[in-house]
Amino acid sequence: RETVENRWTANDPVFFPTAFHDNMPNYQRGMMRAISRFTMELENQIGRLRGSSAIDRDLERATGLLQFPTDVWLFDFDQSILPIQPADTQYEAAARALRSFNTRVAMGMAVFETRADALALTVERMAGELGSRAAIVDDHVSEDGFIIDFVSDDIFYFNKGMAYASYLLLRELGRDFEDVIRAQGLTRVWQQGLESLRLASQQKPLVVLNSSGANSFLANHLHLQGFYLKRAILQLDEVARVIRAN
Repeated sequence: RETVENRWTANDPVFFPTAFHDNMPNYQRGMMRAISRFTMELENQIGRLRGSSAIDRDLERATGLLQFPTDVWLFDFDQSILPIQPADTQYEAAARALRSFNTRVAMGMAVFETRADALALTVERMAGELGSRAAIVDDHVSEDGFIIDFVSDDIFYFNKGMAYASYLLLRELGRDFEDVIRAQGLTRVWQQGLESLRLASQQKPLVVLNSSGANSFLANHLHLQGFYLKRAILQLDEVARVIRAN
């Protein structure tokens, strides 16, 4: 969606009017981070028999393409003086590879393991990524800086994009692993985790404020976002813990 229906803005050069509008680029970078992390788990766990068979060719291609830097436009002078494929073109190719994998799964020609341990590993890795972002929130708000700065909104919108993509990915993954989740008695906590991610992605402040928290009558949007992220992490960790215990 972010490269077809919407324009990829994270690699806008400095002479574009949107180059200094960094909220959408950070949002898109956050989404791409979640998607690339999930695709790695598809490649290493869900798309392989017992996690040890040959790597699926489409997943391998998609994973590699999604590692491409988000800010590369037609030129990257660190690599070459010649024009190159921009980031959004690489991501469109990754999307085609993922659709090819999905088609082959539907035809029974590719592996899609719905094992409980594969779900636990995938959820743990995604929770770990969210945890790293929650830690960045903690570090920034603990600095007790000015209520409006040029970093808070970058963190906020990156996290917002990451939470939204994680919500969509895990929502659909839950449908694939519905039998496993139900058998483990995890339907309620799974839905709670999804709701926490959804709430983390739905804040729409006019201006991202970084107040001093409990001692201020003004909002701290990073605090609230961090709360939902941490709640989602706890709920996802609970899913993995219960699966491993059984």
